[in-house]
Amino acid sequence: IADQTSLLVAYRLAAIPVFISFVLFLILRFLDNKKDEL
Repeated sequence: IADQTSLLVAYRLAAIPVFISFVLFLILRFLDNKKDEL
């Protein structure tokens, strides 16, 4: 049970940078689209 909990914590810690990079990617795509409109 302890191993399962630590695995879940490690999974969440690993998911954080992936989520951040995904958000940054969406922001860059949005800024590129705005730049093309101007």
